[in-house]
Amino acid sequence: MAQRVIKNLTSPKNIAAIKRKARIFSLRESGLSYGKILAVLQSEMLEELPKHYSERHVYSDVQSVLQVMRDTVSESLLEVAVLESQRLDVMLNALWPQVESGSTKAIDTALHVMDRRAKLLGLDAAIRVDWRVELSGFLDAKVLTITEIRNTLGEDLFANFLEFRTNHTLELIDQKRNEPLLYVNKGDER
Repeated sequence: MAQRVIKNLTSPKNIAAIKRKARIFSLRESGLSYGKILAVLQSEMLEELPKHYSERHVYSDVQSVLQVMRDTVSESLLEVAVLESQRLDVMLNALWPQVESGSTKAIDTALHVMDRRAKLLGLDAAIRVDWRVELSGFLDAKVLTITEIRNTLGEDLFANFLEFRTNHTLELIDQKRNEPLLYVNKGDER
């Protein structure tokens, strides 16, 4: 999303917009609809509202405040994660000489630090593989035959597997159909 550069944050127009957005967000937080917020604004600050200000503008103002909040939280979470990761590095570096000398207490502590890092960075998150993808790989590699798969799965799961394979094949065909064609002139071949 392109962001506008505001040249003068303290201009009367920008201050009015900031006040308006703060009031709108406060009203929205209290549960008012966009239409009711517009009615309140028109009664409280009609002169400060931009010309032709509507419910659509109220909605847009709420969304802009929410976006600023999302950006702030996102940046804050990233900063916290980086800071925590740096702290864990310091801890692990301080422990490492003792770990190398074989101290079981240091090894245990280092493992706890490493576990904390894995949780912080999401390294332990389970990787879920669709069983149909796995079976398709075995079928394509000719490790299993379609008959072996059918006998192992039973009719219901086999029907599910065939539907998956059909849909996957159709998706691949669509992708190929949408790829640009490259033509090479015979004289250009090298």
